[in-house]
Amino acid sequence: MINRHELLNLLKDTIAFDTQNPPGNDLVLAEFIANYLSDAPCHVEVQDLGNGIGNVIAVIKGESSDNALMLNGHLDTVPYGSLDCWSSPPGVLTERGGRAFARGVADMKSGLCASLYAFKLIALSGKKPRRDIIFIGTGDEEAGGVGARAIVNTEWLDNVGSIIIGEPTGNHLGICTKGAIWLKIEITGKTSHAAYPEQGINAITEALAFTEIIKDLMKSSCEHELLGHATCTLTQIQAGIKVNIVPDKCTAWLDIRTLPGFCHDDLLRQISKASKERESSMPGLGIEIETVNNRMPVSSDFDCDIACLLAKIYREVTGTGMESVGAAYFTDASIFLDGRKIDAVFFGPGESNEAHKPNESIDIAKYELSAKVYLKLLENTITKQ
Repeated sequence: MINRHELLNLLKDTIAFDTQNPPGNDLVLAEFIANYLSDAPCHVEVQDLGNGIGNVIAVIKGESSDNALMLNGHLDTVPYGSLDCWSSPPGVLTERGGRAFARGVADMKSGLCASLYAFKLIALSGKKPRRDIIFIGTGDEEAGGVGARAIVNTEWLDNVGSIIIGEPTGNHLGICTKGAIWLKIEITGKTSHAAYPEQGINAITEALAFTEIIKDLMKSSCEHELLGHATCTLTQIQAGIKVNIVPDKCTAWLDIRTLPGFCHDDLLRQISKASKERESSMPGLGIEIETVNNRMPVSSDFDCDIACLLAKIYREVTGTGMESVGAAYFTDASIFLDGRKIDAVFFGPGESNEAHKPNESIDIAKYELSAKVYLKLLENTITKQ
């Protein structure tokens, strides 16, 4: 049975831990969760990954270790941003008008807590599930994915058959997410007097031109029914010496979002080839490319076992069907599933359009509903007595 007071207090407690990334400091939250589960009959451990980053892993042993069900959420949040843009302190859960406001409440401490609360109730019941249930809270998801990579380097995923990640889906069934490639591009041109631009090679102009070349390379990607189009966005640029000097140095950052079935290695090879062709067409031009982040797109079948089970449980709890959605953001699933055949879906009470914004918030009723669905789903794994 869900206790609303306990559920809200758990969320308040997790929000109170400042896990803005950078720098992260999510190890303290991992330790809090381990302590929260200390009175429940389950295995719990914390991984200290250094630099304040940590994971927490908890396991309810079932009759079988095969086809284990894994619940996952990340512990870190993006930075608060300007405090002037917040109507209440971002590090304190504030309830107002049926909503709860705080940094990370949508992305994704509400999803983390909904699954954690249900996990603990099942552990406290003392009943044995048919298969292992694994809860993993990962650090550093909002940056390099250090936490998820540490999990991959252990044996925790060896017997996992399905994963539910509590990312913000508005309590819809998340089936797929876009992949992401972040590129840092260093352009070297040739300086000249701005009155004679033809004597130089404008590094800013070349950065913009090369961005368009990459966009053209991606036009062959088909539209996805849930995710729309692949995208390439110039998000940062640093260049320029003085208003009357043609810049010979420019650093640009691109955020590329890809669709399921899109081969990142092929795209990166095409980009490398295009850079060499551009250089050869313009003597004196240099283009250096660094891949800063590379996250594969993730997609599960609409009728995979975990998607069908979650939809069935949702209907039992609410009496209504469950809409399938996709998400443009990447998740730790892009690391967990790399080279593994595991079905992963996404389910959490937050709304994706609330993530990373000032006055981030959730509908409290949706948070409670999410916890009820997680609990009912885990109860479904219990061996009938």
